[in-house]
Amino acid sequence: MKAIIKPIPKEGAVWPEGFQYTDVPEPRIQNPSDVKLKVLACGICGTDVSIYASKQAIAEQMKTVQQPYLVIGHEFCGQLYEWGSAALPHIANLVLQRPFKNQRITDFVAGKTAEQLVSDPAFPELLKNEFQVTAEMHLTCGKCLQCSIGQKHLCQHTKGKGMHADGSYAEYVVVPAENLVLFAKGEIPTDIIAFMDAIGNGVHLVQSTDVVGRSLLITGCGVQGLVAAALAKRLGAYPVICTDAVSSKLDIAKKLGADVCINVAEPGGREKLRQTVMELTGGNGVDAVFEVSGNYRAYPDAFANLRLGGSFTLLGLPSGTFPMDFSQQVIFRGLTIHGVYGRRVFDSWHLMQELLVNGLSDALLDNGLITHRLPLAQYDEGFQALLNGKAIKVILYPNGEPANT
Repeated sequence: MKAIIKPIPKEGAVWPEGFQYTDVPEPRIQNPSDVKLKVLACGICGTDVSIYASKQAIAEQMKTVQQPYLVIGHEFCGQLYEWGSAALPHIANLVLQRPFKNQRITDFVAGKTAEQLVSDPAFPELLKNEFQVTAEMHLTCGKCLQCSIGQKHLCQHTKGKGMHADGSYAEYVVVPAENLVLFAKGEIPTDIIAFMDAIGNGVHLVQSTDVVGRSLLITGCGVQGLVAAALAKRLGAYPVICTDAVSSKLDIAKKLGADVCINVAEPGGREKLRQTVMELTGGNGVDAVFEVSGNYRAYPDAFANLRLGGSFTLLGLPSGTFPMDFSQQVIFRGLTIHGVYGRRVFDSWHLMQELLVNGLSDALLDNGLITHRLPLAQYDEGFQALLNGKAIKVILYPNGEPANT
């Protein structure tokens, strides 16, 4: 099959930038609880861009991989293709967990137990024809303290598909059945499912902070920042103030509901931000800041515009270190600082499903969040657009063109 791969970095050697688009063996099901999925579409994530650019922090993560190369990618939408002997009962339980907006599915499962679904010879065809899927691509141990107390997203032994194991930039990908997230075909657009991993980060960000009726500053209008802005506004946050250095991203933030959008790269941009925040908050500063840019230049904006007793929630991943006067900036001001990583498994996924089905997916599509749609073979164009600031979300298609749904 065709796939996008990256050689594993070697100690003391230069790790070349870029990827290779080449033939690799199709993945096989080796664990009876695994499923093989046909990939319909996949999204480019910031982590993938860092791998493409051969960032040192990523190199340290990938040096432990015990194979010569890795299939990259972790955002995708696919179809069920094959499954191991132990996977089908789990999939049957997923089908019964919630109602799907598909009459054929509803009629087929009515009155049946999971055991009856598994034994029904027509069930495999239903799965292949009526469902689309994605998956939580963080593989967790299920045994550590964090896994045992409902914090799987912070598992001590997390392995990421596309970084520590073969990922989704290919015609097929294999994942554990327990990581699947199912949708009735047409329930959510294929292109949206293809980057729900990233959408989930933004949802988790909002889940982590009380935004109802609170003033909010979002620094960075990539996918996660834009999703957070749209969701926070729907939950009643006011004002929602967004900053970025790219005007086109701020235009989308405005369409998604942000009350004020400020380009901090323009002359006087940071002074305008400070003045605006003070005017809209009675001189107090915002209740909360979401830092999503992953750039330390945004940190002074956050601290300068956050009220006493406010909360600073960070999702963006900056490189290097940041000098900090904790006494003056944090302790005396009574601030709460909270790091957010990944998605709550599966809490963020369930919330995403409801939000997307009930209007959020239309808002994201209608307001231009997806800027590039390309065949997988033209991946380089998409990565260059992201590196040059000309793209927000790029969707790649292994079969060369978008799926019909």
